[in-house]
Amino acid sequence: MIVGGTTIETRAEVGILSSNVRISGTENGWPCNIVVADYIDFDAIPNPITRSGTVNLNNVEIDYCGQKDTIRAGLRFEKNTKASSVTNSIVNRSQTDLIYFDETYKMTLKEN
Repeated sequence: MIVGGTTIETRAEVGILSSNVRISGTENGWPCNIVVADYIDFDAIPNPITRSGTVNLNNVEIDYCGQKDTIRAGLRFEKNTKASSVTNSIVNRSQTDLIYFDETYKMTLKEN
């Protein structure tokens, strides 16, 4: 994505590890959210392009995530068309739904 003539990377690698990963918000009202989504990048030059999110989580704990009184679950998939998977993982102590899906396709949930 280009903003004000500066290129900004719009993807992130959280972790590729051989052991368990824990993603955690805090108990004092600062929960986390993991969002996997497709969106249209209108800043792409010369024409807008669709960016597609995907995630493959294995042996991950998502703890103290999700915002109270919203649909912002700890793990959220929105209008997602690429294949994603969540295996051998746990989402717990959320202040709202644990996992939220909206127009999500090709999703695998296994042994969670």
